[in-house]
Formats: sequence, structure tokens, C-alpha cells
Amino acid sequence: MVGRHGRPAPGEEPDDSRADWVLMRVAGDPSGRVLVYDRHEWECFLDGVRNGEFDDALADNALASTVRARNALAKEASADGADE
Repeated sequence: MVGRHGRPAPGEEPDDSRADWVLMRVAGDPSGRVLVYDRHEWECFLDGVRNGEFDDALADNALASTVRARNALAKEASADGADE
């Protein structure tokens, strides 16, 4: 059973069998559009984010530096977790 926002209900395990699609609401869109990605598309997007493919889209270089630093820290944290 899935609770609010697609999260498992309290005390239940996640049901990954239904995780074939990622739905993303377009923030600020008065018509309430939702973007739909299949699992592969979403994983490719996340991989691009982690590898800095979209950093140049940021207009403010200081913000881009902050994002790159945060991504580097996230990579370190995930690498540390893989060693356990």
C-alpha cells in the first residue's frame, strides 16, 4: 500500500514493483502540468546532474560553484557508504 506522496504507509515496506515511472509536477504552472519519465530516462537525468552536465545552465557562477561543491560532497558520501 502506498501512502501520501507515493511513500509507503507507516510500517510498510516500499513497493518497487510500481516504480516504473517518475512523475514531476511543473512548479508554478497554473495548469498543473506533470512531466512523466520512465525509470531509464530519470536515471540518465540524475547521472547527468551528478556529472555536472547542467552546471553551465546556471546563470550565476557562484551558484554553479556551490552546486558543484555539493555534488562532490554527495559523491564522497555515496562512495563512503559503498565501502561499508
